[in-house]
Amino acid sequence: MKFFNSFLFSNSTATNIIYASLYVLLFAHVWKDYCVPIWSAYFYEDVGNSIIYNYLGYIIAVIPTIFYRGLKNVSSWISLILYYFGYVPIILGMLFNFKAENDYGIISYWIVLCVFMCLYFLADRIKVNLSLKKNQTWSLNYIIIFAFITVMLQLILYHNNIRFANFQEIYDLREENSQIGGGLYNYINAWSGTFTYPFFICYGLCKKNKLYIVLGSLLMFFSFCIFGLKAHLFAPLIILALYKFLCWQSNLNFNLMFVFTVSISFLSLFLMNNLENEICYMFAAVFLMRTLTISGCLFAGYYLPFFHDHSYTYFSHINIINFFFNSNPYAGREIGNVVSEGGMNANAIFWAMDGVAGGGVVGVFIVSVLFLGFLYLINALSSSTNRRFVCIIMVMPTIALLNVSFFTFILSEGVLLILLCLYKVKLDILYDSRC
Repeated sequence: MKFFNSFLFSNSTATNIIYASLYVLLFAHVWKDYCVPIWSAYFYEDVGNSIIYNYLGYIIAVIPTIFYRGLKNVSSWISLILYYFGYVPIILGMLFNFKAENDYGIISYWIVLCVFMCLYFLADRIKVNLSLKKNQTWSLNYIIIFAFITVMLQLILYHNNIRFANFQEIYDLREENSQIGGGLYNYINAWSGTFTYPFFICYGLCKKNKLYIVLGSLLMFFSFCIFGLKAHLFAPLIILALYKFLCWQSNLNFNLMFVFTVSISFLSLFLMNNLENEICYMFAAVFLMRTLTISGCLFAGYYLPFFHDHSYTYFSHINIINFFFNSNPYAGREIGNVVSEGGMNANAIFWAMDGVAGGGVVGVFIVSVLFLGFLYLINALSSSTNRRFVCIIMVMPTIALLNVSFFTFILSEGVLLILLCLYKVKLDILYDSRC
């Protein structure tokens, strides 16, 4: 029994391969037996390849976990989320949507994505040390003042349309308030839900200060009443659950892949076996389609076919690049709306929105290099700090990462402010091992 428990919860290569294989098989089941019959209109397909080709795709999906060695640094946490909700869906999405003989260069995409997913898991072995203490000259008051200014601006802009909306009404609330503001206000609003307000929850948890936790939770509720984003409403619970989980994990040092695989499998199978229940049907759409498999659907069903037949942007869809070169062939239109040809705003993971759109497999290579550099940087900034704080402050941006470009992730989702905070703000919790 002791050997069994040690094997079950260890971060060994064997256990990682087992958990990844189980997850890949579960994902294939969800895609083929739920998404294809119910959501085929959204380009979920199963073209039926040979057994050999199918297993090749499964192997490519599993290979990166050979290099996962547990929660060694912040990059380990981010990479694990990216693996489960980005990498595996994309690899299998290409497998199921295209025949082995195709014009899309699927094998090339597989190789590039596999190599970089391996490097992402290996990033926690690379030590990049930055001298932080001498640069941390700002006090906590800088963040408090910035949060106060943010609240005042939002009250002024949206005071006529701040209300609690149920899940059926939130889309109307979003539409109404999306017409207000613009420019710098859009950045401030985005930062409020991914850094400014969540910061107080994270700081309060690590500091064991309930006042900051309550304040941050109220601010996130305030944000929900303006923008109607479910992530803002549930953020306090998500952050609290993750914090408690990280405390538990650090004490027991068990394999997070076990938790991810078992919890996703249990929830997925439960929902798929209870679709006749209206509530389960609704949650299945949210979790199985909109969360678990959507990255693969958008990558393989929308971005690859569209940019196979249309011009790449060569990264001119990034505003700063287009400002200098004015070369965006889809200027004035969102990439997500372009690839769906007006059907919906199909925003997708950075491998699609930046990679495929920017230059096909070469674009995927370029943006993967940039993301690897980000992982090295976040590890360096957390190497002498409290990693638990950095992990939970990265929760909201990491969730957003699965549905935005890399550059939006850095600029609009608060990551730049998080990096600046870690580098410049003097926070006592960053050097308190008891947090």
